Amino acid sequence: MRVRVDPAPASPLQALADVALPVLTPLATAGVALVFLVFILIDRSDLRERLLRFAGADLRRATAAVDEAARRVSRYLTVQLGVNLGFGAALGLGLWLIGVPGALLWGVLGAVLRYVPYVGGLVAAVCPALMAFAVDDGWSLLVWTLALVLALEIVINSLIEPWLYGASAGIARVALLLSAAFWAALWGPVGLLLATPITVCLVVMGRHLRPLRFLEHLLGATPVFDAPTRLYQRLLAGDVEEAIELAEQEVRSGSLQAFLRDTGVPALQQASLAHARSGAEHRHRVVSGMAALLHELRQSSPAPAPAEGAARVLCIGLRSELDSLAAEMLALTLAAAGA
Repeated sequence: MRVRVDPAPASPLQALADVALPVLTPLATAGVALVFLVFILIDRSDLRERLLRFAGADLRRATAAVDEAARRVSRYLTVQLGVNLGFGAALGLGLWLIGVPGALLWGVLGAVLRYVPYVGGLVAAVCPALMAFAVDDGWSLLVWTLALVLALEIVINSLIEPWLYGASAGIARVALLLSAAFWAALWGPVGLLLATPITVCLVVMGRHLRPLRFLEHLLGATPVFDAPTRLYQRLLAGDVEEAIELAEQEVRSGSLQAFLRDTGVPALQQASLAHARSGAEHRHRVVSGMAALLHELRQSSPAPAPAEGAARVLCIGLRSELDSLAAEMLALTLAAAGA
């Protein structure tokens, strides 16, 4: 015989608990966070002193690190407020132009939910999308609403946020996305909210604490190579086209003489210092790549015709191929000066 066990009907109190529990749990978490925030703000001076004592005996370095972290986080929160207000205003205005009822409410809700990075805007689109679906007989209002939200999300997430947040917080754009993905996978939506401030603190620690210096190089927005080292690395790797692109950018922003003096010759100096330790293949890459780069610069930035009676200079590299390249740089500089 088939036997079926029917559960006992839930009491009204149990049914109310089943409905209220999903709502009360995040509210309780927010309440606990708010209580912690109030007590931290009340005892902020004492907590700062304890943190400085924990950081070590170098009070000057620890104070500089705490001040820089606070300044960067404050600048990030200010930029985030501006981005969220801009998103809310654009969303409300767009919904009003489309004709969705309650456009002002949905704009305010979008600005608030944008504090949850990357997904807050999409969550904010649910309510106006449902309203557009309910009030319109067809599909045009819903399609326009979804297109508006999608366009705003693409522009803000792909262009505005990585540029503004990376510049204000001092974090590389790729590191910003990776940190958001890591902390979101670890802590969920709370991790998304805290990803950028935590990463800012890690970058500041890497700047001021020598054992953690790799964090600044890995996550920071400042370039890890100067212009000569960057050019030398491209030549060493055989990326001649990228090296030529770097050189042309510097020539366009400055001059040919400035590039040769500030970047070309120092790159040759680095190649000369590593000449004895480099293999034949690496030496060939540097020499042939620099020769191609100079040839390209000679074609793209031709020297003016020398005046009557101009000085005649013979430039010869005596010791190695690198000396010949340096002599060619000197010849380009003198030719640009009218010799």
